[in-house]
Amino acid sequence: MAGVTGEQEKEEVKLDEEKMAQFSKLVSEKEFERFQEYLQNLNDGSIEKSSLFTFDESIDDKNIRSQIHLLFKSTENFETDTLMEGDSRRIRVFLKHCLSANKRKKMNIINRKSDAEKDAP
Repeated sequence: MAGVTGEQEKEEVKLDEEKMAQFSKLVSEKEFERFQEYLQNLNDGSIEKSSLFTFDESIDDKNIRSQIHLLFKSTENFETDTLMEGDSRRIRVFLKHCLSANKRKKMNIINRKSDAEKDAP
């Protein structure tokens, strides 16, 4: 897998307890359980690290969407974007370092640079 070291491949993918608690307050119980299952599947290898998690439910409240994006942005492992289909606003979550530029382009995911990358020469 391009861009992923052996160490990153073996590392358990998770959100810390505090972030999981925050996340559970922002989404429905169903979506929270689906996300936990996504993490478990990533860790046991039943899905590829490049797999995206897409919320089933539209998150129409922009404030809640922003809070979810900020929560994941504050982690080292995850990145998010909003999938807009008509009036529906669903969030996609994925591992930062596991999507190739080609897959990002196919999935119409904008490559967001971290603050450190922006400041680099």
